[in-house]
Order: sequence, then structure tokens, then C-alpha cells
Amino acid sequence: MNSDEIKPHKKRELTTARELIDWYPTVDESRCQGCKICFDFCPKKVYEFDEAKQKAVVVNPYECVVLCSGCLPKCPQQAISFPKRADFEHFVHYLL
Repeated sequence: MNSDEIKPHKKRELTTARELIDWYPTVDESRCQGCKICFDFCPKKVYEFDEAKQKAVVVNPYECVVLCSGCLPKCPQQAISFPKRADFEHFVHYLL
């Protein structure tokens, strides 16, 4: 399994405090079409929908689960991006 593939759900713990880990999505406003798919998909409420701009915005970045990128393939406009996964794998320890 390469570092870009999603691992099966396993019990895990972070190796450092969540607020020190800059893993969260970024929305490219020029690509976002305001479909709200990411907003509706994310159970952690990382996104809000800005009614004035008619765009999704990241408002709770540190609520994003480290290494989760489930919203990424949902975006039909490819407006969502994440940092390079391999740079963050050392922050997650998978338990047996």
C-alpha cells in the first residue's frame, strides 16, 4: 500500500496534540461551485457554507480527522486539496 492510499479503519491514536498537526483541507474558491457536497459529507463539521460567496469554506480545520480525505473524491470540481499524506503519517499510530 503506498502512502496515498487510504488504510482500512483501525483504532488509532495521534502521536502529538491535534492542534499541532496542520492536516486539513483547503478549498480553492476559484474552482468551488457551491454544490455543498463537502459540507454535507463531513461529519466533523470542518466546512461551513458561506451564503454570501456561495462557496464552502473551512471553518473548523482541526476537527478534520488526521489522514482523512474522504471529502476529496466527492468534490466534482476538484476544489479540495490536502497536504501530502506521507508528510503526516508519522502523526498517527495504529493500534493492534
